[in-house]
Amino acid sequence: MPAPVLPLPLTAFERYMLDDDRADYPMTYPMELRFSGEICRPALEAAIDETLGRHPLLCARIEYSKHCGLCFVQSPGLRPPLDWDLEGVPLRFPNGRAIDLTREAGIRLWVRAHDATATLVVQFHHACCDGVGAIRFIGDLLAAYAIRTAAAGPRPTSVPVEPEHLRTRGKFNVEYPEPVGPARVIWSTLCEAGKWIVRRPVPLAIPGPLERQATEDFGDAEVASHRFDEHQTSLLRQIASRSTATVNDLLLRDLFLTIREWNERFQPGGSQSWVQINMPQNLRARSDDTMPAANKMSYAFLTRRARDLKDPKVLLEGIRLETKAIKEWSLGLYFIAGLSVVQMVPGLCRRLARGKRCFATTVLSNLGDFGRHLGTAFPKDQGRVVAGNIRLDGCWIVPPVRPMTRAAMLALTYANCLNLVVHTDRRYLPPGATGELLTRYVEKVERTIRQTA
Repeated sequence: MPAPVLPLPLTAFERYMLDDDRADYPMTYPMELRFSGEICRPALEAAIDETLGRHPLLCARIEYSKHCGLCFVQSPGLRPPLDWDLEGVPLRFPNGRAIDLTREAGIRLWVRAHDATATLVVQFHHACCDGVGAIRFIGDLLAAYAIRTAAAGPRPTSVPVEPEHLRTRGKFNVEYPEPVGPARVIWSTLCEAGKWIVRRPVPLAIPGPLERQATEDFGDAEVASHRFDEHQTSLLRQIASRSTATVNDLLLRDLFLTIREWNERFQPGGSQSWVQINMPQNLRARSDDTMPAANKMSYAFLTRRARDLKDPKVLLEGIRLETKAIKEWSLGLYFIAGLSVVQMVPGLCRRLARGKRCFATTVLSNLGDFGRHLGTAFPKDQGRVVAGNIRLDGCWIVPPVRPMTRAAMLALTYANCLNLVVHTDRRYLPPGATGELLTRYVEKVERTIRQTA
């Protein structure tokens, strides 16, 4: 690990991730990767050690400094745990499901292996890196593993990571589509803050008893997933193109429609209520391509009255214009600016994060194409990454849920197939609700796909 990089003070977003972390709602998320082929344990362990050396925040602890506040600091000898066992053995959590960054690294790993298949589960603390950073770490890990196990033939080629770039992870060089003065920035910031204060979104309605459905779970979390095949994913792209929109716009539209119908069914009479989707925004620029795993993101919020969610065409057009503005004007920076102001008052951010207010009805995080964030060009077999003697057949990331935000969705495309994952809060949604919610959402997306066909 390059000694000059650490210690590093936490950014505003990282401090927020830490303030919002708690034992019953840990600010962590797992990534599950399924392989075909017999995974080589010595090669993987060596690859993990090598890769962690290039991603300092994943093997650092957090300490308080009198002069710099909370900082990532070096922790010589601190090695993340690797739990290796046979397929079917439950994941073990010796220190609990939450990760205490003052005592341990912000990453854990499990392998569950069979004769010719293996599953790698990696748990990340969100204060250390976002989903894009996690995928970059996985890209480096698979490349290091491939170099140790590949037979004769093509090998992966990686873009090097530069730890020095971690110093700029909290800085954003934004180029706006037109010149803008300080007065307009201040006014826009106040307007966005006012909207956030006035518009109080409602949580996802709590349904009645539902029968338990099959779920793919991380520990005992309520998780379900769905994979759209390559043809369906292609059709979805086509209708997005015809509508001068994006696939993400279509997913947002169909999620709004799903929430409206869900809440109308289980909690009727809320036509005046606000429905709000938290859309994480990746704020990386091309110059950040060599940055190690880190957070370089923020939140943008799309809000609608429930009564305005009935016309799919009008809704899509509004979403298209709003997401275009969010991207071109980097509107996620308003959330970062708000955090910076709140954090000037000691303890205020923690109190707000742990209050009883619903900050979003749900979350939709779309990470785009998995391969685009790997930072490594791998040989492919039927569109799937080949890393030495193993092939990555599928990958899933489970987003964290927060209090009063009872469901979080994540979209990820791999091997030209769109994968959706939903994680719900089992404290409020009964068994079976996760699968029911995802089924309703998938039906909406499939209806959109049929319009293309």
